[in-house]
Amino acid sequence: MSAVSRRCRVASARVGGSSVRDFVEGTGSVHVEGILTLNYVQVRCVADIDLTSLSGSGHLVALVP
Repeated sequence: MSAVSRRCRVASARVGGSSVRDFVEGTGSVHVEGILTLNYVQVRCVADIDLTSLSGSGHLVALVP
């Protein structure tokens, strides 16, 4: 079994998208991007989330210094 570090620090984040969204009613979708540190490596998280089902997909991109 490998050791997994749970250290994560968010450096910046933004929510975007041109669709109409309502966080209170849970409708629409959001595009989220942010920079965070995961296992001492800076990465950019990019995700699209459907607010109705709270499901979505995303990926991490390692930021090379």
